[in-house]
Amino acid sequence: MKHHHYRLVATRGARLVGALCLAVFAGCDGPAEPAPSSAPMLAPTDLVDDESLAEGTIDAFGMKLPFGTSITTQTPDSIAADVPFPADSVVSYVRARVDAAQVETSAEATVFRVATVKASGSLARFLVVVKRDGPMTKLSIVRDSAATADVLPPPPAIRPVAEPSAAAEGTEAETAARVGNAERLVAPH
Repeated sequence: MKHHHYRLVATRGARLVGALCLAVFAGCDGPAEPAPSSAPMLAPTDLVDDESLAEGTIDAFGMKLPFGTSITTQTPDSIAADVPFPADSVVSYVRARVDAAQVETSAEATVFRVATVKASGSLARFLVVVKRDGPMTKLSIVRDSAATADVLPPPPAIRPVAEPSAAAEGTEAETAARVGNAERLVAPH
């Protein structure tokens, strides 16, 4: 039987590597425990509301509209938008961001009457309508001028401009003379 030297070296090398690995792993106590953190713990994923909508970047009268919203019409006193989420989710989103004197709900829409935007700090009142439109939702916000006028202080009184007195104008003869002089200035020579 013939002895192969290279097999013996390979076996010795394998034994050496195995012994080193055993020594290294014997010194380990397992995974280290993480240090306690003062940062707040995030809610487990199973406790997060799957139907809550994220705020987007579009601002409508102080309220951030849901992420993915697209504006269809905008004026200084109103905004209309398409929201790519179910109406129930949009209603919950709006309800969390406005205070309304009255909320009317039907199968087609939810209407927030005399609503103020919580984040704006403004006294402005709005009519907010969330309407179902298949998988999409129509959202409209209209400034309610009549309701806003009820809570705003009255504007300062405007005094009419006083009519010039007869003494300031002079006599009729003086007025006629001024008019005559003006006519001579503009008349062609």
